[in-house]
Amino acid sequence: MNPKRILVIGATGAMGQYLVPELSAMGYHVDGIAIGDVKSRDPNVRYFNLNGKDRAVIAQFLKNGCEAVVDFMVYGSAERGIRLSGPRPGRPPKERNPELIKLELADNSARNAIEGKFGQCKRRLGMNRVMAKRRDCSETAIAVTILAANLIRWFQEPGWLLVFRFLTSSCRIKTPEEL
Repeated sequence: MNPKRILVIGATGAMGQYLVPELSAMGYHVDGIAIGDVKSRDPNVRYFNLNGKDRAVIAQFLKNGCEAVVDFMVYGSAERGIRLSGPRPGRPPKERNPELIKLELADNSARNAIEGKFGQCKRRLGMNRVMAKRRDCSETAIAVTILAANLIRWFQEPGWLLVFRFLTSSCRIKTPEEL
């Protein structure tokens, strides 16, 4: 049986440099995408100086027999569409952009709503008393608490009663006499 081939993107980085020798010791053939020309003394490891962000490069490795991909590449927040909110470090500028002020106000109002919902869950719904031994049990209890808080909010909206009546009237269970 042929050993499996694994592609490691960022093979010479902070984590990849430790994973590649471990995979090789476990009997895997490792193809590593690295920055610069890196030579390997291990016959199970090959390094390639390629662009790990290029999907065509990854697709070519998968076509050539790589069965798994480990991605240790560092991606910037801007290229992933992630916008960080909150005050910028350092001194505030003397003149502020009006668009940034609007964006900051929108971020603050969204953050206040989320923090307020967590406060409500802690005070009224007992989320501050979650004491589960396992992490997944704690996460489930927190998720159920947040679901309950959202259901309470939905039931307080005026249009919800009409939707609830419609759903219950269309999903009515027939009694044996009606059959």
